Amino acid sequence: MIAAPPLAEILRTETSLYEQLFVLLDEEEHALIAGRTASVAECVTRKENLVLEIRLAEIARQTALVRLARERAADLDDDPELAEARARLREVLPRVLNLNRRVAGLLDRSLARLHATLEVLQESVGPGRRYRADGAVVGSLPTTVDGKV
Repeated sequence: MIAAPPLAEILRTETSLYEQLFVLLDEEEHALIAGRTASVAECVTRKENLVLEIRLAEIARQTALVRLARERAADLDDDPELAEARARLREVLPRVLNLNRRVAGLLDRSLARLHATLEVLQESVGPGRRYRADGAVVGSLPTTVDGKV
């Protein structure tokens, strides 16, 4: 039977993943501000993979906590290595959440500007054919087949 990693090691791993996410969010923020859409798309893909790794680390942490709670709940507060890992994770998480909110705000503002631009373009189009997103002509009469509507 393979021994499970100690909780402090799991917390260090999870903290490292969150630090990587922080760096990636910072990169995504700069790419959004600079308008580098290819970089943003790459960041999103990397971020999705990283979030999956974080989720696996969270599951490992929860499993280790349940196991340790059964075995030796009183010893958890006395472990300095565990206390340090826990403190480091608590320090990283608010930074990641704050930067994630900033990136979400940038994305929301970008989408709002795109929608506003689309409205302006749609209103400025004069008479003639206009198309919906599905490719159908807006406001057109039904097509005829064999001279019948």
